Amino acid sequence: MIIGRGNNPNSRGNARKYGLTCSIDNCDRPHRTKGYCNTHSEHLRRYGTPHRIEHRKIEKNCLICKKTMIDSPSRERKLCSYSCVSEYKKGKKDKNLTYSIPKGTTPWNKNLVGFKAGEQHHNWRGGVTTIYKSIRTTSKYAQWRRAVFIRDNYTCQECLDKRGGNLNADHIKPFSFIIHESDIKSLSESYKCEELWDINNGRTLCEPCHIKTPTFGRKALEYEKA
Repeated sequence: MIIGRGNNPNSRGNARKYGLTCSIDNCDRPHRTKGYCNTHSEHLRRYGTPHRIEHRKIEKNCLICKKTMIDSPSRERKLCSYSCVSEYKKGKKDKNLTYSIPKGTTPWNKNLVGFKAGEQHHNWRGGVTTIYKSIRTTSKYAQWRRAVFIRDNYTCQECLDKRGGNLNADHIKPFSFIIHESDIKSLSESYKCEELWDINNGRTLCEPCHIKTPTFGRKALEYEKA
């Protein structure tokens, strides 16, 4: 048979047409290259033989539990499980995460523990920042916020915006003013303050309308002075 462009026996269509199959025993797939199918041709390209090669395996012992592992010799596996990995890492430091100071140099922050911290900072307001964050991250505050949204049907009370991700629960009487007025210093004291959790003191506003309020952010300080 003259092999031309249209009757190449190595093409998939002509191999099936003329009944040409792979030269490997018990393989009925049509041949493509050098008389082999795609699978055995790939084996020939990778390993130098069309037959499947069983890769060599060796036995290793886990460094922690001494359990025998069967693995490829090329792998650098030394531990058998995640529990052994965590046990192996105890007391060890990752060299990539440590920072060493060159010899002969002094760190800029040596002996400066608490530098400009607390009362030494110009924005110090008596240590109320932590109580603000603590209250706002409680489940009770999330319940109050949700109750305000449900009452207002998730709608801005100024512009009637209903976009869920754009809505805020605003305290009509500022949140910070209630904390100062009630002298709240801990979470347990905040739970006892009924005014702080009164949904009638809350309203649903979208972000643009919330920013325009006279008690938004640091503008609440002017409300406290008044």
